[in-house]
Amino acid sequence: MPNGGLTPFAPRHHSLLGLSPRTAGRTPITAPLACPVLSVMPAGKRSITLRYRDSAARVSSKAKPPGMTACQIFAADSARADH
Repeated sequence: MPNGGLTPFAPRHHSLLGLSPRTAGRTPITAPLACPVLSVMPAGKRSITLRYRDSAARVSSKAKPPGMTACQIFAADSARADH
């Protein structure tokens, strides 16, 4: 069976579940015009809080840049136990 035996939902089932039914085409999301700003703040002993916001917005704003859906943050610890 196609879909591994799963039956696709009909559009009426989507609305019953509170989901938007699929349309013929997808609307592209434009790339953000502004880059996000990352703020690193202490949040107690051995912990920090990371916040990111739109660089074009007010400092007090928590808004993401338009078109931004997520933020990937990579970290590395350069301290080595064998030194």
